[in-house]
Amino acid sequence: MVSFFCYITDFYDKLHLVYPIAVLNKEQHYSLNTLPMKSRGGKAMIEVFIDGASAGNPGPSGAGIFIKNNGEVQRFSIPLGEMENHEAEYRAFLKALEICIEKGYKVVSFRTDSQLVNRAVEKEFVKNKKFAPLLEEALKLTRQFDLFFMKWVPSSDNKSADELARAAIRENKTKGQDK
Repeated sequence: MVSFFCYITDFYDKLHLVYPIAVLNKEQHYSLNTLPMKSRGGKAMIEVFIDGASAGNPGPSGAGIFIKNNGEVQRFSIPLGEMENHEAEYRAFLKALEICIEKGYKVVSFRTDSQLVNRAVEKEFVKNKKFAPLLEEALKLTRQFDLFFMKWVPSSDNKSADELARAAIRENKTKGQDK
């Protein structure tokens, strides 16, 4: 399988913006108005919002994953233990990929407010070598989908995943107090 990128054009506040999106196994260009909501096999596109957060850097961390599947919503709040915020962002991405693969989703569109993760996936490269194994693992998992998109969104558009990540941090802290 070969990975490459397509560009989706959007009109937002009367500005013409182009968003780089990682796409696997398809060589097409879409506008947001023509983005396929179903693949050729009739599978619906799953929207996945992800966020990783830490209380301290490093500190108790959590992953928030909010999935929209044809009107159904799934929420995951996953404690991650002690780590830095950037690692939590990568771990949230990995957990979300694993969940989507486990559920058999084939066409996924990820949204993240982490520019670090989005750029790393887009370029298939990360400057900080500490995150290289996490990126490598994530890219390997993305190749299991028929169609994979990732788009950066502002934090205000990722509130559901953020709330789930913060709930996971609280759960992490509670577990630490129980010991």
